[in-house]
Amino acid sequence: MKRIISIVIMTCLLMTFFTTFAFADSSDVKITSVTYSSDNSVFTLNVNGICAPKNNISLVVKNKNGIIKAIEQFKVKDASSFSYEVEFDTNGDESLMETDGSLLYTVYVRNYSNKSDSYVVPLFTEGAKLFIVGKFNDETDITKMTGLIETYGKVFGFDSTYFNGAKDSVSKFMLLNKPFTVQNIVDKYNDSVIRAYLFAEDKTADRISVIEYDEYDKILHFDEGFDGAKSLYPYYKAMTNKNKVNEIAFSTENSMKSFVTIKENFFMAITSVVFTENKEDLTKISEFLGNYNDWFNLNRFTTLKTYELSNILDELCDKQIPDNKADFVNLYNAELNKIPAGDGTGAPPPIGGGGGGGSAGGSIGAVTDTVGFEQVDSLPESKPVEKVSFTDIGGYDWAREAIETLASKGVVNGRGDNKFAPADYITREEFAKILSVAYGLYDENAVNEFTDVSADRWSYSYISSMYKNGIITGYSDGAFKPDSFVTREEMAVMLCRVLVRLGKIDDEYKAYSSYNDFNNISSFAVNSVLTLSNHNILSGDDTGCFNPKKGATRAEICKMIYNTGL
Repeated sequence: MKRIISIVIMTCLLMTFFTTFAFADSSDVKITSVTYSSDNSVFTLNVNGICAPKNNISLVVKNKNGIIKAIEQFKVKDASSFSYEVEFDTNGDESLMETDGSLLYTVYVRNYSNKSDSYVVPLFTEGAKLFIVGKFNDETDITKMTGLIETYGKVFGFDSTYFNGAKDSVSKFMLLNKPFTVQNIVDKYNDSVIRAYLFAEDKTADRISVIEYDEYDKILHFDEGFDGAKSLYPYYKAMTNKNKVNEIAFSTENSMKSFVTIKENFFMAITSVVFTENKEDLTKISEFLGNYNDWFNLNRFTTLKTYELSNILDELCDKQIPDNKADFVNLYNAELNKIPAGDGTGAPPPIGGGGGGGSAGGSIGAVTDTVGFEQVDSLPESKPVEKVSFTDIGGYDWAREAIETLASKGVVNGRGDNKFAPADYITREEFAKILSVAYGLYDENAVNEFTDVSADRWSYSYISSMYKNGIITGYSDGAFKPDSFVTREEMAVMLCRVLVRLGKIDDEYKAYSSYNDFNNISSFAVNSVLTLSNHNILSGDDTGCFNPKKGATRAEICKMIYNTGL
């Protein structure tokens, strides 16, 4: 019996030994991939491989000279694969850099069955990346730039999805996108790929795929549109023939503009094609502009009579549609201002200011037609009055005579206690009163349609007088905002309308302006500012600036009105 038990035990031991031996023989270890991340000179390798479960593995990292940089041990878990991170510092290895800027390291793995494998991985330190970026910055040849992208793209993580389809074009834009840094080279590469497809010579080529590619979205944001024009992008996608739009928006001369500008050009190219293809069907143009007027914001677009709008659109069809919204709105306003004032109700039409402009908005040329206006031939006669002086206008010698003269004539009043408050800003209703009184335009029976000026307001008749004479038209929402301060450019427009209305100046007098901030003047006010400036009624400050958006002060208002000869 004991003999039988011994035989069974021996058999079990032998089976265990041979099973273990056989398992050990079959437990090869292999590295399948090595990826890495870095923080300056410190690298973290992620070593991936396969090995039988429960094996213990030794991992060693050596540099090109065989110096050990890291040594680790770990045990393979239940699965037949492993992934292990090892960290080491590359300091001291700079002299081992390869010609391509890399440092070569070999990863060794060995299990307890004495099976082993190795994997050579090139690492690029920050210094190496700077070396490579230098190569990109020094390159001037398209073909060689392509080689650099193919060789070093993986170092920076270039996305190659669209590169192979337009190598030469991408390389051309890379040459134009210099200089590169380690921080910007990926974004500039993506920028170059996007431009290569948007500005492809083949205008029938697909742009949609690259525009909507998620990896490029952080640079392009094309579907967000320009300044709220997002809805125009689906319009483009739905077009069966996009060639004309592509030819206009993605012409060579636009290729290095900012993407913000390119998107605006793109949307205006759609507009241009709509006008070109529908010259004989103005209804389609009208529908298009109406559908997207939230972006265009065309003044009076929804209130114009059909024949009036048709006349405007017909004129625009004969003109070249600009590549930006502001110029298009100005072109529209130029035609809008040709429509005679008044629409049969006795109320003058709002005058364009790019949409949403205030009562001073629009070109002064539109107020020369006096249809529906009370005819006024001259300024009121001056009456002898007693001179008024104020105690707080010291330092305002440039405006003193104007202030005292207008106060003596009752055009302006003080603030009490013999104070004038020359630096205070003028509100819109105060300015309406001053103009109506100064130029004899006051009519106590006048009415207005503003939603925020009630009949019991102190300034109602003054505002109504200005409204009746076409000097003010209010905002697009029907408000006048009487409590808001009048800006210098609004002041100029309203006064210019008064003087043109009275035949005192020629609204066509538009000489060159030397204001340093001329480009900051709103389009609706440019003609008025030029006209008054060249008649020596307006002037800038000591720095040569007009300050169009700044509030107009009481002293400035007096000086300006006094300069008209009042």
